[in-house]
Amino acid sequence: MKVLGVSLLASMIVAATASAAPQKNYFTFKTPGGVIECGVFVPGKYSESLLRCDIRTGLKPKVQRPKGCKFDFGSTLELRGTGRAFPGCISDAVGQVTKVVGYGQTFRKGPFTCKSARAGLTCKNTSKHGFFLSKKIWRRV
Repeated sequence: MKVLGVSLLASMIVAATASAAPQKNYFTFKTPGGVIECGVFVPGKYSESLLRCDIRTGLKPKVQRPKGCKFDFGSTLELRGTGRAFPGCISDAVGQVTKVVGYGQTFRKGPFTCKSARAGLTCKNTSKHGFFLSKKIWRRV
C-alpha cells in the first residue's frame, strides 16, 4: 500500500509538471510600418536581460564594426538591464513579430521601457540608459 501511495504521488507530480506552461522569456514588438523591430529577453534560468532593436534602413550615423564582430552590424542597437546602449553584432533576425506598439504607446518588459512616437522609438533600462532610434538618426540617451 505504501508503494502504491508513493507511485500515485510521483505520477501526480509528473502530471502537474508536464501540464505547467513553460515560462516565456522572449518577447517581440515593432513600430508602425515595421521599420523598427525589437526583441526582449527577460531574466530566466539561462538568460540575462537584453533588448535588441533592428532598423531596416540601417543606423544613421553609421557605426564602426564592433570589436571582435564576425557577423552583420550597422542595423542593430542593444541594451542590457543596466549600462549604456551599444551597436549590435548579429547573425540572425529578431524573429516573428506580431505586436505593434503604436505611436504614443509604451512597451514595458523586465527592466526595459520603450516609447513609440512618430519621431522614433526611445528605449531605456532601469539605470535610465538607452537610445533613440529613427530612420534619420540614432543616439544614446
